Amino acid sequence: MIRRVLNLVVENSSTGVHSVRRIDPYKHLFYGSADEAAAANANKGMVDGAAGMQTLVLPDPAVSFAPSPASLPHMAGLDLFALLGTRGSEGRIVSANVAGESVLYDAHERLFLSLPWLKEPKGFRPVCISVAQPGAPEDSLYAMESMHQHRSSEGHDQAGSCSEVLEYGPTHGGEEVWDMHPGWHWRALPQPPFIVRPGNKSSYITSYATTVNANGCSTIYMSWEGSGIGTYCFDTSRHVEEWRYVGDWTLPVRWGAK
Repeated sequence: MIRRVLNLVVENSSTGVHSVRRIDPYKHLFYGSADEAAAANANKGMVDGAAGMQTLVLPDPAVSFAPSPASLPHMAGLDLFALLGTRGSEGRIVSANVAGESVLYDAHERLFLSLPWLKEPKGFRPVCISVAQPGAPEDSLYAMESMHQHRSSEGHDQAGSCSEVLEYGPTHGGEEVWDMHPGWHWRALPQPPFIVRPGNKSSYITSYATTVNANGCSTIYMSWEGSGIGTYCFDTSRHVEEWRYVGDWTLPVRWGAK
C-alpha cells in the first residue's frame, strides 16, 4: 500500500454537492497484524455459511464542494473533480463547474485557492491526468473533453481548448507585468488532429494510460471509439507537445490505467 490517504468523493445526486472524506487505510481498511485479523474473523461468526460483513464507519467530510448557482439552464454543477499531484501529495483537489470556474483545495493546509477560469468547460466526465514535469516546481493537471465533436480548424478553435493543462509558472507571452510572475494558470493544448478532419463524427475516449521515459517526461496514450480513430499519444514535453497516431487498435483497459 503506497497511498497514505484514500480520498473518497461522495456526490449528492439531488443537490450536486461533492463531499470528500479522507480515509486512513491502515486504520479503516486493514488490521494492524495477522493476529488481529484472525481474532476479528473468529468473532464475526458465520451468516448462511459465509463470513458476516462488517460495516465501515466513514469519517466526517473534510470538505464539501457545492456547485455555484448559474442563471442559464443546465449551467449548475461540477464537471471537473481531480486529484492534483504525483510526488507524494494526496490532499490537493482541483474542481471546476460547468461554467469554467475552477478552484484548488489543499486538505493538508485546509485552504482554498481560486484558480483562473478554464478556457472552455470540459463537459461530462472529462479525462484528468496529473503529470510530474521534470524541473517544474509543481505537477501539472491535463484535462480533456471525453466527448468530441468535429471542430473547425479556423479561428479560436485552432487553439484546441478541448484540451488544457493546469500548470504553475509565468504565463508565457502575456502582455501585462503580472503575467511574468509565477502562478497557476490554464493553457490550451493542441487538439487531436482527427477532430478537424473533414467528415469526422462524434467520438469519445474509452481508455487512457501514461508512461514515463528515462528523462522523467510523460506520454499520454488515449483510445477513442467512433469513426475508426484508434489510439493516439501526446508527448507532454514542453518542447514537443504534439499528438501522434499510434494505431487503429485500442488500449486493453476500460477508462484509466496508470
